Amino acid sequence: MSRTKWLGLAITSVAALSVMIPASAVASTSADSCTGYCQGPPPTPAQPPTVVLTTPSEGASYVQGSEVAASYTCTAGSGATLGSCSGTVANGALINTASLGGQTFTVTARETDGQEASLTHNYTVTGVPGPAGPTGETGPQGVTGAVGPTGPTGNTGGAGVTGATGPIGPTGPTGPAGTQHAYSATGNGGKGSQTLTLTAPAAQSYVAFANAEGVTWSLAHPIVCSLSFGSVIKQSISLPWNFAPTQISLQGAGPLTSGTIQLGCSSSDGMDSVSNLSLIAYVVSGVN
Repeated sequence: MSRTKWLGLAITSVAALSVMIPASAVASTSADSCTGYCQGPPPTPAQPPTVVLTTPSEGASYVQGSEVAASYTCTAGSGATLGSCSGTVANGALINTASLGGQTFTVTARETDGQEASLTHNYTVTGVPGPAGPTGETGPQGVTGAVGPTGPTGNTGGAGVTGATGPIGPTGPTGPAGTQHAYSATGNGGKGSQTLTLTAPAAQSYVAFANAEGVTWSLAHPIVCSLSFGSVIKQSISLPWNFAPTQISLQGAGPLTSGTIQLGCSSSDGMDSVSNLSLIAYVVSGVN
């Protein structure tokens, strides 16, 4: 069998030569293609992912304590595979509405090739407004003073004399003052157990609102705050381990037969702190 030398290789036939040429490299004689043997077009590079954050929306405002579920999606770019899609909380979980003021929520999408994209929305948490106190009674209108006598008519002449001005009538009596309808007290607080006492007249019914900020340092020793009318506890809240100032809000309504209205916060180990205590009570009616 004869042998042919081509490109420094020994081949036995044209059939053997066709096996040595890659399928992706073909001879081209077209005027608009490359010369000789050509490779196929390069692969399209993978695109970065995209994030859609529906809730919370940018600039949204929510009332403190309201339940708002997070809603977002992540999509891999063309030619890529999504590796993870994570937010400040899991999709469908409740976002933070416990802390007042400006908040942020961020969602990050990552592809398996390392490309990623993030989207952040800002939202605001507002406090719950307290009810307006009732308006005090209007005092009776004062008595109108008597009209002064008319001055005498001037003599007819070149210039008549102006009559004297009559005296000003007396001022009517002042009506009685309205009844007081609200009582309040504030306190700075401090470390350990704290008490804020509001002295208000007994034999009346009240609606009371109490607020404070608490910081706990031990999971085993939470702060317990109570709002009481005399010896009757209207509401009690236990503040768990938080390491940061947390708003405490209580309210209660009913008659005050004796004693005082009181906000009390107890710390079992004395290491916790309670500050910015406030207490306001509105008169609803007298107790029969």
